Amino acid sequence: MKMFNAKDTKKTSKKRAWLTMLLIGILAAGTISCSEEDDDNGAPVDPGTEVESAWMTSYRVGTPNGDVFYLNVSEEIPESFDLSRGIELGLGKSVSSFSEHPYVYDANAKTITKWAVNRSDLSLSVEGILSLAASGFDPDGVVYPAYVSETEAYIADLEEGLIIEWNQQDMTITEVHQVEPITSIQPNPTLFGSEWIYVSNEKIFYPIRDWGPSVCCEFNTNGLGAIVGVFDTRTNTLTYERDSRILASWNFMPEDENGDFLVSSIEPSAFVPKYFDVDSSTLPSFTTLLKFNADGTFDPNFAFDLKEVLDIYAMGSPIAFGNNKAIFTYYDIVDGGLPESFDDRFQHRQGGVRIVSVDFDTRVASDFTGLAKYNVYVQPTAKIDGTFYHLAGSNDEDGNFISYYLRQDAFDQFTELGAYGVDGSGDASYVLVSQLGKLWGD
Repeated sequence: MKMFNAKDTKKTSKKRAWLTMLLIGILAAGTISCSEEDDDNGAPVDPGTEVESAWMTSYRVGTPNGDVFYLNVSEEIPESFDLSRGIELGLGKSVSSFSEHPYVYDANAKTITKWAVNRSDLSLSVEGILSLAASGFDPDGVVYPAYVSETEAYIADLEEGLIIEWNQQDMTITEVHQVEPITSIQPNPTLFGSEWIYVSNEKIFYPIRDWGPSVCCEFNTNGLGAIVGVFDTRTNTLTYERDSRILASWNFMPEDENGDFLVSSIEPSAFVPKYFDVDSSTLPSFTTLLKFNADGTFDPNFAFDLKEVLDIYAMGSPIAFGNNKAIFTYYDIVDGGLPESFDDRFQHRQGGVRIVSVDFDTRVASDFTGLAKYNVYVQPTAKIDGTFYHLAGSNDEDGNFISYYLRQDAFDQFTELGAYGVDGSGDASYVLVSQLGKLWGD
């Protein structure tokens, strides 16, 4: 459940324009330092000493001009957000990492920039830039790469039916793969330009999300079902796996200890019967959980309708999956369901999300209090050295939005690593944590 998709429609302020020009000038010099002479604790760094660990974090900061992205590299995961320490990347960016390098995709320029990190002072320098423009690559919005090995990465434009294979070692395109476009089977593929892309057994999984009913105007009965694009890197072929037991699915899927994934219904599915005058008995479920196997197929023997154990109105988001259990957020029936007006459809959120744990073997649901603080969302974002990390959001007593990184220490145990908000100064209205990656160290 990503939030705050502000549009880049207002003119940049003089101050921001000046800062942007300053950044360009620094980039031209070849190196940008996150820490220069100090480490994360403010102590001088011996230029001959290598730091033992390095973490990449990225943030989206809400401004009147849209979401401005920041990149930060530090020895530990930062406990708070500091505008002065991160590199301002600008609008329309996505940040990822693999091995010891952060990578930034620029949705406007259609480029991927590879950054090198100095192992002594954690300063950043541009190591290479890969242009995708000549390949016809032009997805709607930002997208994220999938990394398979040190020399093999992929970035997809499924609307156009393109998957670009590139070598991140020398930043060159290896091959442009023509594949079936998602639009051939899904009329509203607001998919996929998301952080949640999965690599498993030399396959890349692209979960497809359809926001159609929640956006506007009409409901199309074509393209129903949970859909995952499966790209086989050995054969360079893409297939779309579909399961019609649910109306539509989220594009993030928690992973269990076997490498299988939990697929949940998407919240806007619950809007369809109310606002589109559709008989719900003729539609797939919007309260059922499915399993997507590590081999790239839906499990035909697994389907769990949450209405059997919960007074559920709509799914929120899946959080964790393991030992045949799941933790997720949902909305119960508040004041008889949805309001009459489509424009007021999200009023059911005013009561906040409910967080629950379900045991599929015993078919018992119980309140999960370990994440109750995060009353907006909790969702998985990364698997690092076998450990899962999550993004979370909450509104405090004053209505201020705060976002967090969480580490999952066990199926039902989570540790908060940092809280990220704004201090009320300047134009920033919120900080939304975006990506987390470990570059090296323990």
